[in-house]
Amino acid sequence: MADLIKQIDALRSEDIAETVAFVAAVPEHVNLAETTVLPTEQVI
Repeated sequence: MADLIKQIDALRSEDIAETVAFVAAVPEHVNLAETTVLPTEQVI
């Protein structure tokens, strides 16, 4: 399993941090009801 994760572009903590920064930076008049972050590739 560890080898498979090395072969794909898995989500990293930086990806989530970038999303959080984006959500924190939206104007007050924007209501983000839900945010979903998914990898484009996934180990099954």
